[in-house]
Amino acid sequence: MMTYNQTPDDETIACALRQIIDGSLSGQDAHVVITSAFTPLVNWDPEALKVHLEQVYQLTPEEIEHLYERDYFPIEYVKEEPMPLVRAFPIFKRTNNLKPSDCAKKLWKARKLLSEAQKTIESIEISQEDFINEKHFYDACAERLRVQSDFIHLNYFVDAHLEHANKFIHKRQK
Repeated sequence: MMTYNQTPDDETIACALRQIIDGSLSGQDAHVVITSAFTPLVNWDPEALKVHLEQVYQLTPEEIEHLYERDYFPIEYVKEEPMPLVRAFPIFKRTNNLKPSDCAKKLWKARKLLSEAQKTIESIEISQEDFINEKHFYDACAERLRVQSDFIHLNYFVDAHLEHANKFIHKRQK
């Protein structure tokens, strides 16, 4: 059986999940932790949720049960569809100035810059000793999770538009 090695971000999320379980983290911060732990791009089923919590965040079955009981962990989250995108794509008519190849090049550049920015931000290690108190540390962790979620949304947007532009590029090459 393969084992998963926790990343520092996984450890941060696991710690925050345990704070939700013990009641010391709540409200919007708890919601941010949950949405960061379970990307809306995946169509989660109950078994996948359980495995994810056990393997990635190393929660015990008892902790998972307590997490399910919290108001911040919506069981209906499992049934959610992937994040909806507004599917308003350009049509790349030959008469307009917007060319699919130019658009694709810019989108690839955006993808690369997003990746570099995300890696740079993730490389900044923080510890509780860097903050005035524990609450500030966990607020900073929650904020980092929100930023991580924003990167996922931006990458999803870029990928969808890149895929659309590539369809036109391939169509014109035929």
